[in-house]
Amino acid sequence: MVFWISWVRYLELFHASPVEFSLMKHPSILLSACLIVFAISLNAQTDFLPGYYITNNSDTIHGEIDNRGDLRNSHICTFRSGDGIESVSFNPGDIYAYRFSGGGKYYISTR
Repeated sequence: MVFWISWVRYLELFHASPVEFSLMKHPSILLSACLIVFAISLNAQTDFLPGYYITNNSDTIHGEIDNRGDLRNSHICTFRSGDGIESVSFNPGDIYAYRFSGGGKYYISTR
């Protein structure tokens, strides 16, 4: 929707009608649109692995944790209790710790 609004606004600014406007005459717009779609699809990828988190009250909750690399994992824990269930994101301090099952990395909140 944002791209459509921007495209219509571009046409208004340059006084071109949709019939007169051709993406082939403006390859930079076509390239920009392709790069935006590609970037959004890369950001949307998830990799949920079995794991658990420990609440600040020392309760252990099992489910799946999104594994997106060490840097992201050190800042946010995205958890879901099962396949197809909406995920919840925790920041450090919201939970005590979390870990990937099978001896994976163990992330502990520090205060």
